[in-house]
Amino acid sequence: MITITSLANFLSMEAKEIAEIATVTTENGNLITITLKKKEGFCPHCHSSRYVFKEYRNRQIKHALFINVPTTFILRNRRYRCLECNKTFIESNALAPKKSRVSYQTIQTVLESAKAYNATWKEIGKKAHVSDVTAINIFDRYVNLPRGKMANVISIDECYNKHQFNKPYSCILFDFLTSKIIDVIEDRSKLNLGRYLSKISREERVNVQFVVIDMWEPYLDVAGIYFPKAVIAIDSFHVLKEMGFALDKTRRRVMSGYEKGSEAYYLLKKWNHLLFHEQKVWGEKTKIRGLGNRWYNEYQLKQKILEIHPDLKTAHEFYLLYKRSNQLTNFAGAEAMIETFINHKAAVKV
Repeated sequence: MITITSLANFLSMEAKEIAEIATVTTENGNLITITLKKKEGFCPHCHSSRYVFKEYRNRQIKHALFINVPTTFILRNRRYRCLECNKTFIESNALAPKKSRVSYQTIQTVLESAKAYNATWKEIGKKAHVSDVTAINIFDRYVNLPRGKMANVISIDECYNKHQFNKPYSCILFDFLTSKIIDVIEDRSKLNLGRYLSKISREERVNVQFVVIDMWEPYLDVAGIYFPKAVIAIDSFHVLKEMGFALDKTRRRVMSGYEKGSEAYYLLKKWNHLLFHEQKVWGEKTKIRGLGNRWYNEYQLKQKILEIHPDLKTAHEFYLLYKRSNQLTNFAGAEAMIETFINHKAAVKV
C-alpha cells in the first residue's frame, strides 16, 4: 500500500506538504492523484499577499518508475485569483517545474541516462517512462554542452534535422579519427558557418591539418578560408556515391533505348543492383522467369547486362576500379591513383 510518507520520501518531499493521495492501478501502471496542503504565498504578478481560491486544475505529470511500476501523477493544483491585480496563478509545488508534464525525478533520470554515450533516446525514454521525443526535449532544455576543441583532422557533414531546428539541415563538426562530435550547428549555410568559425581563434584553427568534406561547394569555400593550413579532402564515401549516380545515369540512358518487354530492358530494370556489387563466379543459380525460365547466377546476369552496351561496361569498370583502389591504395599511392582516374578518358567521356 502506498502511503503519504512513502510517496513523499520517494519524491524528495516532506510528508507535511501532502494533504491527501488517491491511488488507482491500471493496466498501464499506477495513477496517483496528489493534493498538496495549502500554504501561504504571494501573487507572482504584483507580489500581493491578498488572493482567494478560485478552482482546482488537474495537471498530469509523467514520472519515472515508482516501486518498479510506471507511474503517472495527477497533481490537483489550486488556482488563485489576486485581489489586487485580479490576475490568476497556480500554487507552486516540488513535484515538477512550471508548465512541465514531467517530474523533477524524470528529468534527472533522463539526464543521468544520457551520460552514457552509446545509449539511444528510445532506451533513455523507456527507462524514464517517457517517449524518445520527450527525452530529447528534456535534454535540449537543460543541457548546453560547450564546443569541443578543434582536432587535427576534422570532418564537416550534415544531417537532416527538420524537427529540431528551424532549418532542415544542420551541420556537424566531428573528429575524423575518433568520431567524437565537436559541435552541432543549426544551419549549414555558408554565411552561418562563416559566422560560427570566425568566432573561433585563429590559433586554434591553424592547428587543423586536414578537413574532410562531402562535395557540397560551401563546405569547400568555408574550409579554404577558415582553415588556411589544412589539406581539404573529399570523403571517399561521397566520391563513390557520386560515381554510383553516374553509373546509374548511364544505365538509365542505355535502358531508354530499348523497348519495354525486351530482354535488355528487363535486365537493366530488374537486375540493376548487380552493377554496384561484386559477385562470386560460382554462385548459386536460380531460374529467371524474365529470361525464359533459364538458370543463371548473379555473376552471369551481370555479364549479360554489361554486354548490352559498351558505355555501360566502361562506366562499371571505372566504378569498380575506384572502389577497389580506394580499399587497397595507401596514402603514398593516392596521388597516382587520382591521376589515373582523371586521365581515364574513356570513362570521362561516358
